[in-house]
Amino acid sequence: TISMLDEQVGRVLAKLKALGQLDRTLIVVIGDNGFMHGSHDHRAKSVWYEESARVPALARWPSRIKAGTVVSTPAVSIDLMATFAEAAGAKRAEGREGMSLLPGLTGKEPLRTIAYSEVQAEREGGHWQLVRTVKLKYVRFTSGRELLYDLEKDPGETKDVLGDAAYADRLKEMRAHWKDWLERTK
Repeated sequence: TISMLDEQVGRVLAKLKALGQLDRTLIVVIGDNGFMHGSHDHRAKSVWYEESARVPALARWPSRIKAGTVVSTPAVSIDLMATFAEAAGAKRAEGREGMSLLPGLTGKEPLRTIAYSEVQAEREGGHWQLVRTVKLKYVRFTSGRELLYDLEKDPGETKDVLGDAAYADRLKEMRAHWKDWLERTK
C-alpha cells in the first residue's frame, strides 16, 4: 500500500512540475487512523490511544509553507475543507466547524488548540468521545467512564491521572471543553 501510494503521489507531483504548478500548489497527504496491533491490549483501530487517533499529515506549498515546519497543535479532518477554501481564496462555508490549518503551517498562531473526536464502536471499548489539547487527553464513554492522560509527561498513555488531585483543575477544564463541544454540535 505504501509503495502504491508513493508511486501515485509521485505521478501527481511529476505532472504538477511539468505544468509549472508544483511550487504554486498546496499538497496535503494524510493517513488513516492506525490499527493498534495489540498495543494497550487493543487489536483494531477506532480507539482513543494516540496510535489510532493521531494520524500523520504532511503539507507542501513552498510559496507559503517553510520547509521543515512542524505544527504540534491538534488538527482534525474537518479542518481540511477550511484549509483548502482559504488556499483557494474562497470563503469558509457557513455553519462548518473546520478551521484553516494555514495559520499554523505558515508560522502564525494556529487557530485550533483543542481537537475533538467521537467513535461509535461495537468493539474496543464502545462509544467514546475525546477532547485533546497539546498536553492532555480526556476520554469519556457513554457509560460515564472517564480517562485523563498527561500527554506531555506520559506520551505512551500508560497512566490514567483522572483521580490524581494534582489534575483536578485541569480535569474540570477538560470536562468543560467536552460539555461545550456537545452543546455546539447538537
